[in-house]
Amino acid sequence: MDNNRKQKKQYEPKVKNVPNNEELEKAILSMVMMDAEVATDIFAKVKEEDFYTSRNREIYKLLYERNKVGASFDMLGVISILTAEISEKIGGIAYLTEVANAVYSTATYEDDIKYLKQLATLRNIIKITDIVDNRVYNNESCDDIISYAQGELYNLGKYGETHELEPVSKGIERVIGDIQDLIVNGESRKVLSTGFKNLDSIANGGFLPGQMIVLAARPGCGKTSFAMDIVSNVANKSPEKVIAVFNLEMTKDELIKRMLSTNTGINSQLISRPYGMSNEQIKKIYDAKPVFENAKIFIDDTSNITMNDINLKVRRLQNKQGSVDLVVIDHMQLIADSAKGRSRYEMMTEISRMVKIMAKEIEVPVVVLSQMSRGFEKDEIQQVPGQAAPKQRDPKMSDLRESGAIEQDADMVLFLTEGDFRVEEGETALNVVVAKNRSGESDTKLHFGWNKGSMSFREVEHAIPVEEKQQGEDEDEEDMKEHQEIIYDEPVPPEDTSYSSSFMDELRQSAGDYKGSIDDSI
Repeated sequence: MDNNRKQKKQYEPKVKNVPNNEELEKAILSMVMMDAEVATDIFAKVKEEDFYTSRNREIYKLLYERNKVGASFDMLGVISILTAEISEKIGGIAYLTEVANAVYSTATYEDDIKYLKQLATLRNIIKITDIVDNRVYNNESCDDIISYAQGELYNLGKYGETHELEPVSKGIERVIGDIQDLIVNGESRKVLSTGFKNLDSIANGGFLPGQMIVLAARPGCGKTSFAMDIVSNVANKSPEKVIAVFNLEMTKDELIKRMLSTNTGINSQLISRPYGMSNEQIKKIYDAKPVFENAKIFIDDTSNITMNDINLKVRRLQNKQGSVDLVVIDHMQLIADSAKGRSRYEMMTEISRMVKIMAKEIEVPVVVLSQMSRGFEKDEIQQVPGQAAPKQRDPKMSDLRESGAIEQDADMVLFLTEGDFRVEEGETALNVVVAKNRSGESDTKLHFGWNKGSMSFREVEHAIPVEEKQQGEDEDEEDMKEHQEIIYDEPVPPEDTSYSSSFMDELRQSAGDYKGSIDDSI
């Protein structure tokens, strides 16, 4: 019988106490009212919701608001503005006096703040688990519930983090360190080289942590190839770099085949259908395998993915690998909306904001691909007489599809457009127009040759316009014709058959001697 009672007692539910410490809250409020120097630090780190007791929360709110407007926030200052409504909320002058007389120690106030915020975090965990519990019983999607829980718990891990004012004497050490890296190594450890010299030069060495880089083009103009070329360049140069690629259009295997084509120079169609591949090409494929085995490139091809999902997956990768050095998202307009009932503009504004926040918080450059508006193709300069077709104007930031927020959030905006300069056989001329660049030169063009077969890009150092090329070829052709007429055209005898054969022989001999003398002079 006694054993049954003990067994029953063991499983009796315990009384659940919400994590809080009212005496700690009073001590922190007392410090604010009694020590102005400590109060400044507390105001910077403590939020209203960190207090559990409602009247303590109201008192802190009152003190915080008075500090914002420069009014006194000691006990007398608070009493001077008390109204019947405020007095009721905070428990009257009697409770305010009790708070002001609470025992505290400024020597341990930082630990007190930390403990106060830990208690607030525990209460938030309870809230999250309650919401998850309700959503489970409401038969919501499993993936949605997991995404919500992961996102909220991750945000709690960041709860309370603040960026304080930093003395320039401390910051100068980092700056001098970067300068030393550039002098000694030719590059900064923080800058991610794209593998394209001219693009790196425009971007002050490459892409920087925290940057949002938008790469835009019309469909089929090579933006995916360009982004994956950068990925291949980074992986080839620095296999230890961790790269996350989110492609909402292609499968993982398709992207790997593209990178394999870029690394080997073998036509991508031949890689997809390798029946006619030579032994040498097969050897190149196998030789490239270690490059991919050693690379830290992680690909996600989820088609209906939200920005919340991308954010969580990047953070999980960061926790697992220790860092993330580059994120590529292809492309922005295909990201699913995490909320319902929003307009397309509101959705894209939120997605753009979340991309920038992710880049800044994780301290990683994020290359996000974007479509251009259809109106760009229609907006042409009127045809110039003597030219075969009208020229397309250079793109501007407003040509981004759903451009409003993207223009503001992006640190760099690059457009891929068709070029009109000379490239090698089998290549397509493409311009990279730098429309925005917070860290360097903008309103400029870079020139590339795009090999659609191998999906690779080549920088064109000195671009020769197509018109200049054509004109030069025409002039060369005219010179050749004129030269041939002078040197190689033998005199044509008249059709009069009355000339004797001996005369014709002499004529031919004279022409041959003339031609020979010209050849000798040349």
